[in-house]
Amino acid sequence: MVRLDMTIYLDAVNHIDKVVSNKSITSSAAKGIIFSLVETFGAMVGDPDLPAHLKFGYMGLKI
Repeated sequence: MVRLDMTIYLDAVNHIDKVVSNKSITSSAAKGIIFSLVETFGAMVGDPDLPAHLKFGYMGLKI
């Protein structure tokens, strides 16, 4: 059984947050990277529709 190390994903997201804050990359590029991370994580946990689930959950939170 493969053990998922969530610190890798959290480190990646924190790094993306830093480079967006420093304006080293655009927010649209960061969104693409985050989508790719979520897509990869979904495949690893057996939920290939995870990006869509997150998108709909996020959209449901908008007021």
